[in-house]
Amino acid sequence: MNVAEIINRVFRKQWTKPALITDEVCFSYCELYARAAAIRLWIIEHGCQAGDTVALRLPNGWTFAASYLACILGGYRLVPVNPELNEDDQHYILGCINAHIVIEDESVLAALPP
Repeated sequence: MNVAEIINRVFRKQWTKPALITDEVCFSYCELYARAAAIRLWIIEHGCQAGDTVALRLPNGWTFAASYLACILGGYRLVPVNPELNEDDQHYILGCINAHIVIEDESVLAALPP
């Protein structure tokens, strides 16, 4: 059983319970999964395939958590890049990983229909 299958099983058992609580939002497992699925489709639309590297340059919050989950479900290689690092360090990391896509605009992710 792979990680995505384990996550699917856990989420199904907890479907209506709170999964993610922040100062701004509270998502049930169902809602978090729907957000992650929308982000995964958006990643696919940008030409990513399982095994491709996806960089997450997002602050901590629900968009980071949902994007992280989307990468796991999609089978992508995931590299978080802390946006609080100075620009030179961020560019160095991004230059080393050869990411297929860099996810960094929270407003785009928040606007995706779940």
